[in-house]
Amino acid sequence: MNKQYWLVLMMGLLLTACGGIVQTPAPSVVLKVKIISPEDNSVVNVPQVEVKGEVPPGTVVTLNDEVVLADARGVFSAIVPLAEGPNTIDVVASDSYGNEDNVQLTVTYDPGS
Repeated sequence: MNKQYWLVLMMGLLLTACGGIVQTPAPSVVLKVKIISPEDNSVVNVPQVEVKGEVPPGTVVTLNDEVVLADARGVFSAIVPLAEGPNTIDVVASDSYGNEDNVQLTVTYDPGS
């Protein structure tokens, strides 16, 4: 029999003896949302605000429960409508390892400001 056959057979026996393929643990990376704009507790005079931020690439981001796509560099942005007065914007990021980070912003819409 040829060498390739014996190599495959030996690898199969080795994997069986070791209990199969071992899963590698999730990396111990801290998931962090960085908000670029707007600043927390800011006051605006328009009924919407663009929320911009950064997350690690491959992270899922939601703004007030709406999924937002981040680009290949992890940059995301979305327009959020505002009601008159204080508005809470919840930014939640999660990755495939179950890590999560959230940031809560307050933006006040004051048409007279």
